[in-house]
Amino acid sequence: MKRVVSILLAATLMLTSGTVTYATEENPVQMEYQTEGQDAVQAVNGTEQVPLKDIGVVQVSIAPGITLQKSVTFTVGLSGQESQSIELAANQEIQDTKGTVHFSQLPAGTYELTVAAPGFATYTQTIEVNSKSYAVNLMTGFVEGYTYEEGDYHPGVLLIGDVTGDGVIDDTDLQY
Repeated sequence: MKRVVSILLAATLMLTSGTVTYATEENPVQMEYQTEGQDAVQAVNGTEQVPLKDIGVVQVSIAPGITLQKSVTFTVGLSGQESQSIELAANQEIQDTKGTVHFSQLPAGTYELTVAAPGFATYTQTIEVNSKSYAVNLMTGFVEGYTYEEGDYHPGVLLIGDVTGDGVIDDTDLQY
């Protein structure tokens, strides 16, 4: 069977008229990679780049810990980087959906992560980036099986705030 398919494919390719095109890169960038004793990567044009050993990544995921009554767009910001958005749809099962954004090629340093959405308290965290990948997992409510005690590892929680905008956090905020 494989032989028949191979013969048919070869015959089709030989009998088909047309031009052959090849994928090419329009502006190839050649890099001189770091060698022992060098700190930085340099592009061919001589511009200095961030040292490879100092590049980090921050990944932020947000998942519903409670069923949301309406869609919510979270703005995720990392100091010195362009903000990104995560939208969680309404009426999704708690485990069915998760939104994720990545901030990559981050020079080593201290960054302030901020996550905000209408009706939710703003979440902030200071992250020390040192050439590693960091994952921040946030939920829109508490998850079973975690104690949520200081010093213990657990998913971060984005708490519902003044959803109605009336200046008071009460039971009506839970209806939205």
